[in-house]
Amino acid sequence: MKPIDDLGDVPGGSSRFWRDSHDLKGPHAPFDLSDETESGAPRGQVQYFRDPTSTAANAPLGRVDLTALVDPSALELDQDYDCVHNSNPACSYTTYGSFCAPQPSKLGTNLYESNYGSVESTWKPTGC
Repeated sequence: MKPIDDLGDVPGGSSRFWRDSHDLKGPHAPFDLSDETESGAPRGQVQYFRDPTSTAANAPLGRVDLTALVDPSALELDQDYDCVHNSNPACSYTTYGSFCAPQPSKLGTNLYESNYGSVESTWKPTGC
């Protein structure tokens, strides 16, 4: 089985939305590859295994509620509200711009709404 393509390998140009992650801490353990959306706040970030046949991809994930699960196709997707990749929509952020320069403090929910529209915080899938 060949390694999966990196989301950052999607062809560039004006239609490019994903890039290699600029997260200074690198991929979140146990994953070894990370990509993120190219602009906006919050920014999407995905963590996954570079090679599904690797030792890391075939070891237990060791994550809360997934301690013993082995899944080479597992991934983690989160929203990052600032340049150091904090992900809580209830917190306030100042480094959410393209150049990570401090800006007026904004709640994560306000950052989301200003870029993507209304947050429907009471929505639940059927059966919950």
